[in-house]
Amino acid sequence: MAAATNNSIRRVDVERVVRQVLAGMRSGAASAAPAASGSELRLTKKVVSLADVEGRLHDVTQVVVAGGAVLTPAARDELKKYAVTIASAVPVVASDSSAPLCACVVETTCDARPLEAVVSSEMKDGHWVRDSSLPGALEAMCSRVGDGSLGVLLTGETAAALCLANRRRGIRAALGSSVASIETAIASIGANLLIIDPAGQSAFVLRQLLRTWTRGRRDVPARYGDRLD
Repeated sequence: MAAATNNSIRRVDVERVVRQVLAGMRSGAASAAPAASGSELRLTKKVVSLADVEGRLHDVTQVVVAGGAVLTPAARDELKKYAVTIASAVPVVASDSSAPLCACVVETTCDARPLEAVVSSEMKDGHWVRDSSLPGALEAMCSRVGDGSLGVLLTGETAAALCLANRRRGIRAALGSSVASIETAIASIGANLLIIDPAGQSAFVLRQLLRTWTRGRRDVPARYGDRLD
């Protein structure tokens, strides 16, 4: 009888310890997880994968990610399944450059209208170049960039655009495939014409690229002298 009582007590003790351990694990996991407030889920990782959002979107209407964060295709599909929108936690930073912008969408399989809408939303004062051919568009854009504007060219013919643009004196064209590549182009060559392939780029990503492009000075490193002009 005493042995049975002792066994029962031990089982109760074990169950209590297990409950305490599980409660501690849940508490620790909750404190380590990215913050979720109401219908908003905030993620601080630079690469957001399916594992970061799966099972966490039932009561969420918006996911806020860090500036420049990349979402994997599987993560994007999961957000679409629950009709969750994406927002950036990085505030819009005013441009340090007073240079006007000129932009053009040419020779791309993407619909030009939504692309122009996104670019226009990031252009305070600017000029649209209208030309149906890449050489003609670059001729007009390079003329404006040579006069002090910053250029943004959206095209599927990025290799040809880079080659044609950089044959012009004073033009320092660079491919903008990511925030990091744009920052590098600005710092390393003082790029003044940004070329983007819009295929596969969401409006969110495109805005991040444009905001990065319109920030900062365009100084050519002294070690290159006038070789880049």
